[in-house]
Amino acid sequence: MIRRPPRSTPLYSSAASDVYKRQQQEMIANLTVGDEIISSGGMVCTISKITDDFLTVRANDVQFIIKRDAVSSILPKGTISSI
Repeated sequence: MIRRPPRSTPLYSSAASDVYKRQQQEMIANLTVGDEIISSGGMVCTISKITDDFLTVRANDVQFIIKRDAVSSILPKGTISSI
């Protein structure tokens, strides 16, 4: 059995992690219909409907539903049309 001494410092900074979580929650709370987003799976799509926990999004001619938490970033307006 290998015994390791306890860590004196955490593996990550909890303050930085808290700031990131708060920014992510604010971004998700401020989503509106028509926003262009990137999902956590890398899909680039436009929001067409918003409910409490889910978003109906459109990518090309396909509509699908994702969880609000699956949004990784919001793109500037017109990004999808310029791709």
